[in-house]
Amino acid sequence: MFANPDMKKSIYVITIILIFTVSFVSASYVCSDGSSLLKSREEIDLWKSRNLNGVYAGLTRGIETPVIKQMEARLLLDSKSFTLTDNSTVEGELVDLTKYNVSLANLTSNLAGIRINSETKNVYVGDTETIGGYKVFLATSSGNYPGTGSVKVMVGKNELNLPNSNSTIITFNNQKFVLQLFSASQGSAIIDISKCLNASAGINFVADAPVETSSIVNTTNTSVNNQTLNASSGNSSNSSVNSSENTTGTNSSTQEAISAEDSTTRTVKVAVYLTLGLFGIIGIFLLSKYLKNKKLREMPIQSNI
Repeated sequence: MFANPDMKKSIYVITIILIFTVSFVSASYVCSDGSSLLKSREEIDLWKSRNLNGVYAGLTRGIETPVIKQMEARLLLDSKSFTLTDNSTVEGELVDLTKYNVSLANLTSNLAGIRINSETKNVYVGDTETIGGYKVFLATSSGNYPGTGSVKVMVGKNELNLPNSNSTIITFNNQKFVLQLFSASQGSAIIDISKCLNASAGINFVADAPVETSSIVNTTNTSVNNQTLNASSGNSSNSSVNSSENTTGTNSSTQEAISAEDSTTRTVKVAVYLTLGLFGIIGIFLLSKYLKNKKLREMPIQSNI
């Protein structure tokens, strides 16, 4: 029945696509030691820094394109957000207890000179620059320098672009995490954060993984001691740390069980169904053509006498 080479080739192609799509849909993450993978859904506001289930991050930008269901969140990891005036110096601290000093060096309407320890660079509003080995994002700039200058900045160690099209494994504070963007807008982003019960365990990407039972971590929205910003002793009276931006905010947490399919999963499934339907139609067409040709070959040849 399958003597036609075109028919055989079509069947092979369809089989390969079926195997690939099944593996793709069932791909997942598992802990290297077999422990459960805990998931938490957290919301973070624009230009704020907070604890996202163990990952300290700030949101520098949220992008949403509803027409194509494309979203992206730009995060600054191990970061803190605060306000600088033209006569203030602020001391920041990373999770590894490394300390740094931040101050305002100059100011215009669209950029500010930011000093990290002994290095100074100009940063445009909305941009990120590397200063003294740290990532510095400038959110706003206002006032005159010297005098009434005031800027909102975010200082961190690493920058991460997180699209909703795929998840990302990161290492933060010697622990593995899986980050997946659930939704984003111009004012906030909701991120799914997964981690293992055992903090030292790795996280592996696997296909055809068994369905796992997920627990939801109820993280507390409190500031962490080694992440607070303290004004330096020489200028403590003039420091203007915005505490409302550095706290995690009880109203911003949106913990819930992640049992519903997110938009990415639904998009993948629709694409798979359309692909399978298309190849099904092609297969039926080729089969019909093959049977028709076979019937014509088997018909007796009539000659005119």
